[in-house]
Amino acid sequence: MALNADKAYLLILIPIIIAAAVFIIKKEIVKGSRYTWVSTVIRIITASFLIMALSGMSIIDKAKDDTTIFLADVSDSTSVSTSKLESFIDSAQEHKKNGDKTAVVAFASRPITVLPATNEYNAVKLDTPTAGKESTDIESAIKSAATIYDKNTNKRIVLMTDGQETKGDVVSLRNMLKSDSISLLVYDISNAVENEAGVREISLPQYVNLNMDYDVNVVIDSVGSQSAVLRLYRGSTLVVNETISLKNGENRYVFTDRALTGGGITYHAEITPEKDTFYQNNSVYGYCYAQNLPAVLVVGDNESAENMKNILESAQLDVTKVSPSNTPNDYDSLIGYDTVVIADTAYNDLNEDFVNSLESYVKYAGGGLITIGGEDAYGMGDYKGTVLEDILPVESEIKTQSEDPDLAMVMVIDRSGSMDDTSQGISCMDIAKEAAYRGIEQLDDNDRVGVISFDTQAQWVVDLTKVGGNLETIGDKIGTIQAGGGTSILPALRAACSKLADTDAKVKHIILLTDGQAEQEGYGGLLSMARNDGITISTIAVGNGADTKLLQYIADEGKGRYYFASQFSSLPEIFVYETTVASKDYLNNEDFYPTAVEQSTITDGVDSVPMLHGYVSTTAKSRADVILQSDTEEPVLAVWQYGLGRTAAWTSDLSGQWTNDWLGADEGTQIIRNLVSYTMRSDVLYDVDVSAEAADGVSQITAKIPVSTKTVELSALVLDTEGKEYSIGMTAVSPGEYKGTIPTDKEGAYIITLTEKVSEGDDNVYNTGFILSYPKEYDTRSFTDNGVIDELASYEGISVITSPDEVYSSALPQTMGQRDITVGLIVAAIIALLIDIVLRRFPEITDRAAAVIAKLKPKKKEGKAVFEMAEQRKAEPAEDKPKTKTKEKAKKNDKPAEEKSSADRLAELKRNRKK
Repeated sequence: MALNADKAYLLILIPIIIAAAVFIIKKEIVKGSRYTWVSTVIRIITASFLIMALSGMSIIDKAKDDTTIFLADVSDSTSVSTSKLESFIDSAQEHKKNGDKTAVVAFASRPITVLPATNEYNAVKLDTPTAGKESTDIESAIKSAATIYDKNTNKRIVLMTDGQETKGDVVSLRNMLKSDSISLLVYDISNAVENEAGVREISLPQYVNLNMDYDVNVVIDSVGSQSAVLRLYRGSTLVVNETISLKNGENRYVFTDRALTGGGITYHAEITPEKDTFYQNNSVYGYCYAQNLPAVLVVGDNESAENMKNILESAQLDVTKVSPSNTPNDYDSLIGYDTVVIADTAYNDLNEDFVNSLESYVKYAGGGLITIGGEDAYGMGDYKGTVLEDILPVESEIKTQSEDPDLAMVMVIDRSGSMDDTSQGISCMDIAKEAAYRGIEQLDDNDRVGVISFDTQAQWVVDLTKVGGNLETIGDKIGTIQAGGGTSILPALRAACSKLADTDAKVKHIILLTDGQAEQEGYGGLLSMARNDGITISTIAVGNGADTKLLQYIADEGKGRYYFASQFSSLPEIFVYETTVASKDYLNNEDFYPTAVEQSTITDGVDSVPMLHGYVSTTAKSRADVILQSDTEEPVLAVWQYGLGRTAAWTSDLSGQWTNDWLGADEGTQIIRNLVSYTMRSDVLYDVDVSAEAADGVSQITAKIPVSTKTVELSALVLDTEGKEYSIGMTAVSPGEYKGTIPTDKEGAYIITLTEKVSEGDDNVYNTGFILSYPKEYDTRSFTDNGVIDELASYEGISVITSPDEVYSSALPQTMGQRDITVGLIVAAIIALLIDIVLRRFPEITDRAAAVIAKLKPKKKEGKAVFEMAEQRKAEPAEDKPKTKTKEKAKKNDKPAEEKSSADRLAELKRNRKK
């Protein structure tokens, strides 16, 4: 036993009061009277009692009484055990001791007190229709029971349940029970259901394609073997009606269906079992969304475009391949495609209306765009500064290199007689000279350029010289070229190769322009030597009279580019492009294995990638995600979000020139397919997930959408199978995750339209669906196990009992009780105060008490003193006797003064104080 004070700091006043009282008495009274000391002591005692009462004094001792709370699970899963629970509680109460208290709480989705704590015996009825029997929340029941206890009693909870917890987490309370010294006994009432069958789910793909077969799986659980009738509805149409034989446990029935129209498809499966306990789990709903085959537009007239078409068609996609001149040029036409692929196509080959519509299609309609690399793409395709470059995640300008390569270029220009043609209003020679000069203007000051004109002979017009500071001179010399004579390419080409072979430039390039025919032999050795010296050769065929076959051969063997210009008027544009490309090291013809930079669904499931043999150099934009990069850390595959859509840049080709190994490997083609899926526009996005959970008349909807910093808010329109609409706002609970509530818990399939309001551009709209199934309380699988009971029993302080006799015989954790003695202390202070008042009003009581105490003292010492005084008197001389009498007389005269009453002395004391 121990004392406790809530405000112990007040107790310090007691010694202070005692010390002050003693000090005052000694200071003001020389000889304290008997009355003064008694009155002071009583007042100190009174003050001490009051101070102890104000400090919240209590006595802590072991609790003597026990309180037992029976928690009865009355959810639907235990409905067949109600009478068993009542009998258990009644039988257990017969064993409780006098003074022990008992309370009964029934619970399902929420707890309800059936019997408050009492020490009397009470028959218990567990008829509680308002407990929400469609779910079981053991956690909230135990928390509620813990608030019922008197803290000065030993505590016991008897949990009677089947352990099927559908809400909450009772295991999390184990530490609370231990810290609060609550003993938990568990009485298992599971395995009471003997005959039951329920439909668990309709399992089917979330998304299906039109006119393609897919499986519809109906999963049924059964307790025991029996027969049942299964009906399956698609919408309101009955598609299956047959009698099935159910075995104990899981039963799965698979049906094949085909979507003939797009949009949401709802299924409803129901069974009529031969033997059944609960009807609530006899039906369930399913939902899927049917969409057309994803449509992809491939733009290009080359092998990259053809290979992309083949890859996508093998993935069951609807692919349309068009040439750059036949693209759909308006927004409405592009909306019919989920993504667009531009395969190794120069910007100037694309229709301007198509590119502008493409930008709106991606930005506002959420369409996808992929560009494929090659010799006509990115910087090589003149994407720099165009709308197309704005859309893409890469820039065509090379910024990853520390400096532009050192370039030496020789322009070999035909000056044969045919170049003097003026049918276009100006001579072809003048156009060629203008084109050459404009091309040279694109070069850097440190680049070197030379010009050779040729007919049957070759002539150096401009010797190899730096562009910087010499541009005007170079232009003047080019202006002196005159047309006339025949055509012989080899001498001029040999002179250009010889000059470049002697230079130390990093890039050596020749541009050959001609409109006629020349010698057909003798090029092989020269072109081989040029390759060995690192010289590349591009050719330009002008007009129908040019030997296009020869010029194509020279360009291919010279590792350059071949151009055909039907008219001389296009020459300036070709020269500008060619010099721009040649002055930058855009093409990388080296073998390497791409390395992963960013994690992405595009590379999911791919552990290794094949080798690439080249790519086009670009620079990733700051907000772009580089998925794969080269050995020089330049982007090979980069993606980003542009408006509502996604765009991607693949900087290698798909023709096989650089991707022969890539296209031959499953990993390579898988990445290409994943890339297309990543960019696709769709009304139903694969990364949007909606689920719902029903309880207590409402349903909480959880929607997960792609995370975006531009999302302002999310709202939803929900439509049930009867056409009823619910418009709700969704609250963000974490990035990309939103929750909302609709005022219904009716089972069924629901269509939901999510509208994402964004800070810029149009809103995003997602169409999908979800289902509401019956509560988990009726899951047939739960009827064959004891839920969380075994886990609870594994913890200290929690035991499983099998009979009511074990309830009160179980040992309880000792609880220390606390008894408040404030009232007692106040009563004691009042009594002391009354005593003080009585003594002040009637002081003779103190005298009489003192006299009584004096009479009770022993007389032995007094008698001995009288005897000694008599002997002394006998021995005294005679002359001394009168003195003795005089003294005795004096004593006798003083006696009345000594025998003054206490009242007289008190009055005298008061008079003295007044003086």
